Amino acid sequence: MLLEVDQYNSVLRKYTWGLDLSRDREGAGGIGGLLSVEDATIQGGPGEYVYFYDANGNVGQLVDWADIADWQQKGLTGPTDWHADRLVAHYEYDPYGNNLLDPTDAEQSGPYAATTAIRFSTRPFDDETGLGSWPARYYSPRFGRWLNRDPIEERGGIHLYQLVRNAPADGVDPHGSDSDWRQYVDEYNRRNNPPARPSCKDSLTFKGHGIFISGDPNKKQIR
Repeated sequence: MLLEVDQYNSVLRKYTWGLDLSRDREGAGGIGGLLSVEDATIQGGPGEYVYFYDANGNVGQLVDWADIADWQQKGLTGPTDWHADRLVAHYEYDPYGNNLLDPTDAEQSGPYAATTAIRFSTRPFDDETGLGSWPARYYSPRFGRWLNRDPIEERGGIHLYQLVRNAPADGVDPHGSDSDWRQYVDEYNRRNNPPARPSCKDSLTFKGHGIFISGDPNKKQIR
């Protein structure tokens, strides 16, 4: 998603993207790669907000770009050190992407939380249906399932509707058709050429983004 427009094709919001979890553009489907949004609907605007993420590329906080200079001058290390009232949006999720905070409650989640649609797994969600949009299919956090069968069939696992082999805290599905995310581990190993493949106790960090492994990547089955 690059733009949101109204019925007259007037631009409402512009999105700026960078490197995602794979340290490449679109290597992980853009997850964790959205940098900022410029919102023309803000009174006295436009307003520009910067995205912050958790280790799996879920949007955690949005910060007003105008406050960044003040934040740096005070020597703060990130939005978690900031006073809550300086965040324009704050999100918390369960492993399947359900919001633990009410986005419509400005006091709880921030004044901009209900406005931006891009949240869990850096994917756009529809407030009316609660569904998230991936390139290959739609996902329901309420049920923790995709709405239709996996387009790659059993190559993604014997359960054709589950998200990331029922372990969404351990990985990501960039396109809605790739629940076997070991390729991102392999890509990291290829780029960095470590002396040995990681064990289940190791974690791989993509320059600030952590992907945690459950199971042995050398075996076919990852729990």
